[in-house]
Amino acid sequence: MACLVFAESLVCMIARIKKYVKGILLEWDKVSKPDWKQVKANTLVVVVATLILGIYLWIIDGNQDYPIWSAPDTIFGPGLIFLLVLVIALLWFARRFTSRWEVVIPVSLAPLLLVLALHYIVAPSDPVSGFGIAWIRQLFLK
Repeated sequence: MACLVFAESLVCMIARIKKYVKGILLEWDKVSKPDWKQVKANTLVVVVATLILGIYLWIIDGNQDYPIWSAPDTIFGPGLIFLLVLVIALLWFARRFTSRWEVVIPVSLAPLLLVLALHYIVAPSDPVSGFGIAWIRQLFLK
């Protein structure tokens, strides 16, 4: 008798597992998967963004002392030139390699514009100097 109850519960458990797996497979069929073109474009954007960040960190913050890029006025200087070149590069890569550039451009420009706005709002009399992660740390510690 106990063997019969055990066999019945085992059959019931196997049926529930089969039903669960069928549900998973049905949901998996509903999921839209990216095509090869989308995968290539997104991979390229991630690789290029990682390279840009790596080069940025190597050039700007690769040494112990952050660089002092000072200019005689607040409007124009090497730090601002670097920011503008970075903005132009991001715009070009976003429009060239992805079809959703209307979304990518504001997302990629938001941190750069935030840093510029904070610098000119928090320290408007100070020239753009030491543009790097150490400079951003110093900016937020004021």
